[in-house]
Amino acid sequence: MKNLFRLSAVVLITGAIVSCSKSSDNLAGTDTGLSNAKMKRSREANASENWSTIYPAITEPRPTPLGNPDSYLFTDDRAVFYVVISQEAVSDAYTGTMDLTDDATGNLIGTYTMLPHTDPAAAGLLVPEEIRQSQLPFMFAVITLDSQYTGMTVSMQSTVQVQSTVGLPISNISQAWLPAAFTVQ
Repeated sequence: MKNLFRLSAVVLITGAIVSCSKSSDNLAGTDTGLSNAKMKRSREANASENWSTIYPAITEPRPTPLGNPDSYLFTDDRAVFYVVISQEAVSDAYTGTMDLTDDATGNLIGTYTMLPHTDPAAAGLLVPEEIRQSQLPFMFAVITLDSQYTGMTVSMQSTVQVQSTVGLPISNISQAWLPAAFTVQ
């Protein structure tokens, strides 16, 4: 009888341990979902990923937050927009475009070529302090908001491409979107 009791106790304890370890695996999976997604992403690259982001403010022509239709720029302002690139996508060569669209209609107003932070034109920019301190690579577009923008709320979409992803755990294209970024008066 003692042996039967001991065997039952061992079976119950083993069952409890296995059950607890399965529960803790599920909890760990919940907490590390982002890590799992990154690992999966490194194995099978998506057509487009978000390893770049449109910086939500400009410093030129004057400090202005973006992503708010109550943020105003003026006709003929020469604005500098920034796209910050994740450390995950460090490369020697980036190319990119910035599309500006009319938020009300979705119509494309213009497509502009972005330049990498290594371009000599970046030397004269008033780069936002947060970008400079992060030491992350970035791209920028200098855009004159001519009369075709007047009265519009403008949305922004950036597309950045790294020339080579050999050894990088990412796809070679990243897109970022900022709806109702600003209004032009």
